[in-house]
Order: sequence, then structure tokens, then C-alpha cells
Amino acid sequence: MRRNWPAASLTKLVFCLFVIEPANVLTMSRIIDGREMQPPEPLERTLAALDQLAPGEELILLLHCEPQPLYSILRRNGYRYAAQYQADGTNKIRISKI
Repeated sequence: MRRNWPAASLTKLVFCLFVIEPANVLTMSRIIDGREMQPPEPLERTLAALDQLAPGEELILLLHCEPQPLYSILRRNGYRYAAQYQADGTNKIRISKI
């Protein structure tokens, strides 16, 4: 059965999915779509999700900006991240524990 979820509720939804990496390693990811959130909500949700991040798990954060304060927090607390801008202007930030 296919469900039609309202778009507004999906923008703030944090959920898990499995990602197949190039080396065929299965990793679990959490996604926070912060593109429609107002500061500081994306940062707060990201920090809360990082507290629950399991080894081998990845957090994906979607934004329309470059979150410099978050990058500093990540570096100081032993996380690695990679940011990549998508064609639609979304900054896709992949975060994992070192």
C-alpha cells in the first residue's frame, strides 16, 4: 500500500535508510532535511542525532547553506564530514564518527 505523505511533514522527518557504497559495503544512514527549517533548528536536530549515531552509521544533512559553526563542532568532537552541492542548490553533508 502506497501512502501519500504531506510534503510539509516530510521536510522535518528524520528517518533511516540503507546506502550501498561503491565498495558494496552496506551502511545505515539517518537523514535530516533542514532546507525548510529556521535556524537554529537544523543545528539542534543534527547535534541530537549525532548523540545517537552508532558506529558505522552516517548522518546526512540537507541544507541550503554552508554551516560553518557545525563544521567547527564536528572537527572538535571527532567527526568527519564531506559536503557536496547538488544541482538544485542543496548542500548534502555526510557526517560520520572518526
